[in-house]
Amino acid sequence: MDETGRTLSGKRLDAWLAELRQTDQAVFGDVESKRAEVTSETAVSGVITESLGAAPSGLEFETIVLRTGRPVLPIRGDRVSTEGAFIESDSIAVVKRLREHEHKFARFIPSVGRIDVANSMFAIDWVGTGWLVAQDVVVTNRHVAELVAAWNGGRFVFRPGKNGARLGISIDFKHEVDDAGEAAFEVESVIWIERDPFKADIALLKLKTSPGANRMPVPLAAADAAPGKDVVVIGYPARATPKAIPEQELMERIFAGRYDIKRIAPGQVRVPSPDKWSTHDCTTLGGNSGSAVIDMRSGEAVALHFAGAFLIDNYAVPASTVRKYLADRPWESPLRPSPVGRDNRDDGGGAVTRQSRTGQAPARVDMATGQAGGAVSFTIPLHISVSLGAPVFDAGSGRTSNRVDTRPATAGGPRAATIEDAVGAARDQFTNIPGVISLRQGYLFLNGAITQQRCVVVAAEAHAIDRVRSTVGESIDGFPVDVRPASAEDLAESALAPNLLQLEASGGGIGYDDNNRTTEKFSLEPMQGQMEVICHVGPERSWPELQDFIAGARRTLVTAMYEFNAKHIADAVQRSMDEGVKFDATLDGMLAEKNETDRELFNQKPTFRRWETRFGNRFSFVYVPEGVGGLIWNAYHIKVTVRDSASFWLSSGNWKPSSQPKNSARVLSDDTALLPGNREWHVVVKEREPVLAQRFQSHIQADHKFTLEHAERETISATVWVDVPIAALEAAVEEARVPRKRMPTQTLSGSMRVQPLLTPDHKGAAYCKPVLSLIRSAEQQLWFQIPYITPNPNAPVEFLDELVAALVETAGRVDDFRLILRSDTFSSLQKSLEALQDAGLDTETHVRQIPNSHTKGMIVDRRHTLIGSHNWSGPGVTINRDASLIFFDNPEVAAYYAEAFDIDWERAREPRVREAPALDIRLATTEAPPAGYKRVPLESITEL
Repeated sequence: MDETGRTLSGKRLDAWLAELRQTDQAVFGDVESKRAEVTSETAVSGVITESLGAAPSGLEFETIVLRTGRPVLPIRGDRVSTEGAFIESDSIAVVKRLREHEHKFARFIPSVGRIDVANSMFAIDWVGTGWLVAQDVVVTNRHVAELVAAWNGGRFVFRPGKNGARLGISIDFKHEVDDAGEAAFEVESVIWIERDPFKADIALLKLKTSPGANRMPVPLAAADAAPGKDVVVIGYPARATPKAIPEQELMERIFAGRYDIKRIAPGQVRVPSPDKWSTHDCTTLGGNSGSAVIDMRSGEAVALHFAGAFLIDNYAVPASTVRKYLADRPWESPLRPSPVGRDNRDDGGGAVTRQSRTGQAPARVDMATGQAGGAVSFTIPLHISVSLGAPVFDAGSGRTSNRVDTRPATAGGPRAATIEDAVGAARDQFTNIPGVISLRQGYLFLNGAITQQRCVVVAAEAHAIDRVRSTVGESIDGFPVDVRPASAEDLAESALAPNLLQLEASGGGIGYDDNNRTTEKFSLEPMQGQMEVICHVGPERSWPELQDFIAGARRTLVTAMYEFNAKHIADAVQRSMDEGVKFDATLDGMLAEKNETDRELFNQKPTFRRWETRFGNRFSFVYVPEGVGGLIWNAYHIKVTVRDSASFWLSSGNWKPSSQPKNSARVLSDDTALLPGNREWHVVVKEREPVLAQRFQSHIQADHKFTLEHAERETISATVWVDVPIAALEAAVEEARVPRKRMPTQTLSGSMRVQPLLTPDHKGAAYCKPVLSLIRSAEQQLWFQIPYITPNPNAPVEFLDELVAALVETAGRVDDFRLILRSDTFSSLQKSLEALQDAGLDTETHVRQIPNSHTKGMIVDRRHTLIGSHNWSGPGVTINRDASLIFFDNPEVAAYYAEAFDIDWERAREPRVREAPALDIRLATTEAPPAGYKRVPLESITEL
């Protein structure tokens, strides 16, 4: 069985051999004889695939151990080479056939290149393959392009590079084995990205200059290839991880340990998939996304490769579909974005002015010949997306809803459209309207309150709201259309969701090292021991208790922290180092470059340089690598500090002024005043035998070590940068009610049973499975306080959906279920309410809201308590770094935090979405923010 529990069988292998018997007798005999030498159990193994998300209909994840009759050969000097190639007896006939027809396709080998990136925030230097379809136009896959470009609501733009800097994008037609030569050409603009996942996985790029006559456009075949047609795939296979290919030794032998270089793989066209995609059986790996599938005998491109299962199924966009895109030119539709790149500018009204480099209108190109009419270069917008292997998934709902659409069938006719139908129709019609950021299903709100009326939600840029409303109309398929200003979270999902879905495509996902954390010191199992627990909450006791904890250090402070920019905390840490304490910090890189003038804040970079000089080896810090191949996805969101390897502080609160407010004695003494700062839950744990402290310290030190071994001490981040109106950042948040009581610190001692919870350990299972058990164990009462709960219907996450379903099920059977969410300027309250109602929760009865609530805590049956930093978002419960604790069967700990919760419930308000002016948050796509705006990491205003 594979990791998902699917039983692997040889059915796909049998089907392939049956086809091979009909189409290639020269290879079939050798393959069949080899198959007989192995058992069915060893002949079929785990996935060798480029697929990252949902697979094509009917795709079974399996492969054969033997590489049968489908070799992979290197390219040298733009020619096929057998030197160093792994060629078995069953491949000889195929190689001979390849040599016989090489003169037909060899002239197009120089027209296929590797799409390279420089200064990428994903810590990668290339994203896939592309090939010339016109003299200066490259075709590739959607899922490739989306790693370097994005739709910003009005046009396709290049993503920011590391730390918000400019991203460099080029295509290099060399990258051959043992050849350091280059033939690189800059990608100037994005012509087109097909954003609809139900349609072709295709994108087009415009090069700044033509590669010249020696690199000819690859002609598209006039008709799609029939099954049995001999073809070659030309591209750049990339090393696959053990998760993708368990047979790592076999892969190393086939590719001679050489990856990321140009190769050619012969094979045959197979029967089209049920979804009408072309299929072939050439050997490919992840980097082949965007490869040319070329008829061996004619030299014409018959398809654009986009996904595959090693040796069994490979999927490709047929030539007829590619040809149709080039003929229909959807980028010229009035509802589509115009071509735009670094030389194009928005005219200020949302419309984009398109211009060729000669100042003339772009010419049409004969895509069969690649020649343009007239002397004008061909200009198109590019879109590359890396979705290795998932041509079809339900983009309308993205998940199964517990609610049933009760709209009746029309009398004497077909049933009425469902909300999923309406969202699908909206995607067809609205997706590329300038100003539209995303579409999804939701509910109408009346006077700020959620109703039961389903609607199609169109999130649009604030400045384009009126124009979008007038374009999309008031309803579609009988459902209202609600055009809303795009929130920070909408932008985050728009920018990051494609990469989350395709995270594993270009490097096997994050590099978190579960296999190196299997000893007892890394255990995340519950433990029983004598301990002292200091329970406290913020804002009243946040900084006083943290200050005492830092001051109590005698030897070491080992911290793992998301945000650390409060000057008073930096001063406290410096005092400890002055007294001989060693301080090791493992940090998220989000704040590394901040240059604040606020007196409450400090700038990490100069401060840390000063500390390195002043304290030498008593101070060390790293910024963990994020994104593809990084330690975590896009947020090192943990808040834990271990003192002297014997006690630890764990919290929902960062080391910043709002989470650790330095309130004066005068302010603290005024019980009628609302204290500044967030509501946070914190705990300090001192053990007689320091088991938990050393487990957390082991994990933090392993994070530190991973970073030193895998990255420079610079931010390598999946951060999305946005421009936010300065006035919005400075605006006062909703006024909160003064709590009836300020919670004092309470110290509890005795034998306690506690379980540490960490992500991304075991891909989120180390957190989600214990929390699911905790929720399902509730018999009478469950109280939960968290900023937001936001499943993304367009990129569902299995664990998050399961957590929400368990929460709603518990709400329906216990006597006392309460949920407190956050409401403030950048709140996700509206989407949280919609998601919860869609899952079946009575939000009016069970949900309340308060501003500045940053805690993530749960009390079950007044006996069990969950406290920590985990947000309920897709990355938050799976692939970001967070830490929480469960205190089991401890009524005293539960009573303390239950009182804090009850105080907040009393002062909370019914869930109402404020009718505030549209907040014009924009993706950072220019060299500098517009006047009146400030550029910030998106995660600094809405935690992901």
